[in-house]
Amino acid sequence: MKWHEKEEPDLVAELRALGAVATPAIKLFDQLPDTLFWIKDSRGRFRWVNMALVLLSGRISRWDLLGATDKNFTDTSQIDQFHHDDAKALTGEPVVGHIELVVFNHVGRWYDTTKLPLRNLRGRIVGTIGVAVPMHHEDAATSRGAPLAMAMNYIGKHYREPLTNRKIAKVCGMSLRVFQRQFGEAYHSTPRAYIRTLRIRMSCQALVFANRPLSTIAHECGFSDQSHYSREFRRTMGMPPRDYRTKYRR
Repeated sequence: MKWHEKEEPDLVAELRALGAVATPAIKLFDQLPDTLFWIKDSRGRFRWVNMALVLLSGRISRWDLLGATDKNFTDTSQIDQFHHDDAKALTGEPVVGHIELVVFNHVGRWYDTTKLPLRNLRGRIVGTIGVAVPMHHEDAATSRGAPLAMAMNYIGKHYREPLTNRKIAKVCGMSLRVFQRQFGEAYHSTPRAYIRTLRIRMSCQALVFANRPLSTIAHECGFSDQSHYSREFRRTMGMPPRDYRTKYRR
């Protein structure tokens, strides 16, 4: 059975497997388009994530993250940082108001993160529960440390606009040839393919959380028309944007 033929994961069952009790209120986190929410077991495996985290990670379904760990979809430079905070929460010590850079698809953003121990009915710690709220004072330092930081920061801010390799190379102070070579080595993709995928993944959030027509979303995300957008969306996500909206709309 393919992932898109499965029903949505059962929150109660996922937490019952940990010996914890799930409250239906957790599903309210699906209504927050920017706030990230997750539950992990004691081995760091995701047992529940909200849709904002699914979309930001570039995945299509909650099934893609359940059972996975940070190393399956997070930049390696962040894994030690995440594991340190998880380990702290697993000892019973809350991690509150931790300011950290979270990078998905090589584009970073600053978040205010809180992680708490998750306990079962007997009070034993069986995992962690966390929430990350985006901060609003981001600057060019957001992507510092990522390969081609200036290029990725520029793409992250201007992906809706017409972008050429020459324009991005100029921002980086590189020749076109050097930029294209370094980009391919760092991200195993051409700049054009990367930008196209980024536009598609950013449009997923609008499909799920907004009521705007597909033509408007296509334009907002940098596509010339709805037909082009729908074609590229299906190629990347495996289904038409209208079907995606129907499946994940809350």
